[in-house]
Amino acid sequence: ATSFVKSDQLVAANAMNALNNNLARLIGPAVGGLIAATFGLMGVALADAVSFFGAAALVALIRTSGAVEDRPMTEPASAWRRLWREWAAGLGVGLSSRPLVVVFVLIAISSLGEGVFSVLYVLFVNRVLGGGPTEIGVLMSAQAKGGLIGALAVVPVGHLVSPARLLGLAAVTFGGIDFIIFNSPAFGSTFVFIAALFVLVGVPVAVFFPTVNAIIQSTVADAYRGRVLGALGTTMALLGLTGIGIAGTLGDVVGVVPILNIQAIAHIIAGLVVLAILPGALRARVGNAQAG
Repeated sequence: ATSFVKSDQLVAANAMNALNNNLARLIGPAVGGLIAATFGLMGVALADAVSFFGAAALVALIRTSGAVEDRPMTEPASAWRRLWREWAAGLGVGLSSRPLVVVFVLIAISSLGEGVFSVLYVLFVNRVLGGGPTEIGVLMSAQAKGGLIGALAVVPVGHLVSPARLLGLAAVTFGGIDFIIFNSPAFGSTFVFIAALFVLVGVPVAVFFPTVNAIIQSTVADAYRGRVLGALGTTMALLGLTGIGIAGTLGDVVGVVPILNIQAIAHIIAGLVVLAILPGALRARVGNAQAG
């Protein structure tokens, strides 16, 4: 991404990408349903194919190659061995940088929490809120709307607040709103109130990942950026599966709300750690780079 935009525009650029994703999730199902009702499944397949031609045309308009530094291969290796080496190299680069270690730890907590929530979300709506399929859909849509608001808001805010502080604030806010969501039903909160909180929690979620991407893009050299992002994505997937296993094993033993509270509090603590460590670590890294 640093090949296409300036470093101080990375957060805004990633936020616009998140905005596009949320818009697609909101608009796509409605458009797909309309096409299916009018033209049937074949019409949906044709519209999908045409959308790829449109995307290809947009890519053809890009005048920057985005090419990264070539890395010579020292020896031939099988595809699986190369995959393992690339993942290990990306993880090694991440663990060798203090700012990236902080980001990786935060992402690890977030991925575990996401895995837990993916299992317990339906149980929370059903058992705690007393809702069904309609309520599940409404809350998911509410969070997507918050995501749109957050993606739009982060564009101007990204120029005023450093990515490190923005990331820490997003994590703390996300955990805090989640904690209120999970515990307010015990005090008689209404479904409308919960839905409003789901809109609010979508805002820091929309800020979170664009900011993570911007930090990685601005701190990792071109030759290793893809491997670091790949290692991060693989780690997120593995920890997400771990979170699913934890929720499936302990959900009925410990209870839905206590486990959800743990992941909310973990986000708050991790966000506070990010606010305490990451800004200074990034400043030190920039200072060392300038001195070098």
